[in-house]
Amino acid sequence: MPHHLLIGPPGSGKTTFAQVLATVVPQPWIVSSDRIRGQLYGDPQIQGAWPEIEAAMRDEIYTAVAQGQTVIYDATNARQANRLDWLALMAPLQQQWIAWQLDTPLELCLERNQQRDRIVPPAIIEAMANVLITHPPTVSEGWHSLIPIQPQEVNPKTVREKLAIL
Repeated sequence: MPHHLLIGPPGSGKTTFAQVLATVVPQPWIVSSDRIRGQLYGDPQIQGAWPEIEAAMRDEIYTAVAQGQTVIYDATNARQANRLDWLALMAPLQQQWIAWQLDTPLELCLERNQQRDRIVPPAIIEAMANVLITHPPTVSEGWHSLIPIQPQEVNPKTVREKLAIL
């Protein structure tokens, strides 16, 4: 079974989707950039030093793969350069990765953001949404599959169906 990377701006539903996906895949291990920042800096809002965050994320993913678990990487992954760097970082594992793009309308992302404990500045959400429009993820980046998912599709039945057709 391949591993999974989530793509979407803040408020798109990535964390909720990760939890749903974890009910469908065998031996799930959710790796969250927010959780890692919280562990490293005591608060997930502290952006911190990316090399330190990346090292912790890499170590956690490598551990999960070594233990035979299915990785679900929960982070925005909006910028193509970051996705390509991430794939290069994961290359030594020689694993297949599915990219899930949460196609949540910007208005809904902004609305959900206002209901979160950790509110992201709207300008950041808008910028990430625009990056995904101008440089959307493609299979040619190196993904086994790229699966778009709409907000109404975030349920175990639909996720199973999408995985079954791969």
